[in-house]
Amino acid sequence: MRPLRPGTLAALAFVAAALGWTGTRIWASVAGVLPDVPRLAPFALLFLGAVLVGGGLTMRRRVQRRQPGMLPISADLAVRLLVLAQASAIVGSLVAGGYVGAAVFYAADLDVEFRRAAAGWALGSAIASMAVVVAAVWLERECRVPPEDDPDDERPLRA
Repeated sequence: MRPLRPGTLAALAFVAAALGWTGTRIWASVAGVLPDVPRLAPFALLFLGAVLVGGGLTMRRRVQRRQPGMLPISADLAVRLLVLAQASAIVGSLVAGGYVGAAVFYAADLDVEFRRAAAGWALGSAIASMAVVVAAVWLERECRVPPEDDPDDERPLRA
């Protein structure tokens, strides 16, 4: 597997921001009411970020700082964590972009209390999503497995 590129994640976030702004605008014009931003979204995203950080710490302890007598990490677990990290980074960048787009839409008229609160919650959710992306990229980096005992092969293997 190849590592994700920051440019790819930024492009996904940019497209999602445009879609988030457009979707919120269409919803408001068709339904006649502004969509509400879920209040639990930032907390759920921060929980996901904490799970990713926990996986990164596990990988760091079991792979990067392996000590004699410590059991090696199973290849299945390493692959699962790598797939989780890449999927979380992609979805996190999409969610962050979507919430930024919604926050921009709500920020057009901050004199209205509902719009001000919704913009704040959307911006908080976008920041939490960016934290998920950072944790996921870090976990992906920690999933690098050192090469086997072959001295001729100097490339790090990926799980």
